[in-house]
Order: sequence, then C-alpha cells, then structure tokens
Amino acid sequence: MARLSNRFAAVQRLSLLGLAAAPALVLGGCANDRGRFPSLAIRPAERAFYQAQPAPAAATPAQPAPIPADATLTQRLAALETRAREADARFVALVPEVTRTVSRARGAATGSETWNLAQVALARLESARSDTAIALADLDQLAVETQIAAVDKPGPDAANVSNARDSVAARVAQQDSVLAQLKG
Repeated sequence: MARLSNRFAAVQRLSLLGLAAAPALVLGGCANDRGRFPSLAIRPAERAFYQAQPAPAAATPAQPAPIPADATLTQRLAALETRAREADARFVALVPEVTRTVSRARGAATGSETWNLAQVALARLESARSDTAIALADLDQLAVETQIAAVDKPGPDAANVSNARDSVAARVAQQDSVLAQLKG
C-alpha cells in the first residue's frame, strides 16, 4: 500500500510541475523573435501577378428563389424544371473552358500548376452538375409524394412529375458523361 501511495504522490508532483510549466510553454509562443521568420505580407511580385490576372467570374451563381410552401404542384414542378434548366445551361457554358484547361494539363505532373488549374476547372464543372442533381433530388422527392398521393386520389400528377424527373435525370446523365470524358 505504501508503494502505491508513493507512486500516487510522484504522479501528483509531476502533474503539478506540468501545470506550472504550461503557462511558460504557452507564453513562449508569443515571443517577439520576428527576425527568424519571413513575413506573410504580399510581396511586390505577388501584387503585380494578381493585378495582371483577369477578374474571376462569379464564384457561385445566385441561389434560386425558394419555392413557396403553398405553391401548387404545377408551380413546384415548373420551378424545379427551371432550376435544372438553368443549372444545365451553366454546365454547358463551362464545358469549352474546362475542356481547354484539361487538354493543356494532359500529361502534366500531378501537383503542377497546369494540373492544379485543371482540377479547379473540373471542380467548377462538378459544382454546376451538382446544382442539376439537387433539382433532380427535389424532383425525386416530389415524385414520391405524388405517387403516395395517387394511391388515394389517382390522377395525372404522378405521370407529370415522373416525366419531368426523367428529363432532368437525362440531363444529369449527360453531364456525368461529359465529366467522365474529361477525367478519362
């Protein structure tokens, strides 16, 4: 029992020593030795490079207006089809630029500047594709809702939603094909 209490006392002394040393270690990070490390300020060459670059296009497209909760099925369907069409148009507009960027990077070493530019361009294209896929997911949810409602009240709603969903799914499949070609 005495050995156990001696060990406990030793652990207590070490933990108190650690508590006493902790502020010294933390404050040591605040040392005023700035001469050893380079400044992270923008250098004149970097400033000149960024000023010579064309202004980037809008990073993110404007978010679509939310569909009102009290919208009719026809209004919801039209809004989702419009979202998918607009997202597809953004995708199609990006394809030529991305194709050129990816073509320039073919054979470039992983991590090189041209490879990095191609990866960023592909990411922008995938982002546009995901906007179309979001509209498809919303249409999937709407299709489920209308099919459930059709059990009690049959009508053309389920078929209309299914047709719109199939149309958007075809757009997403086409976009997937383009991305696969560019990545291949």
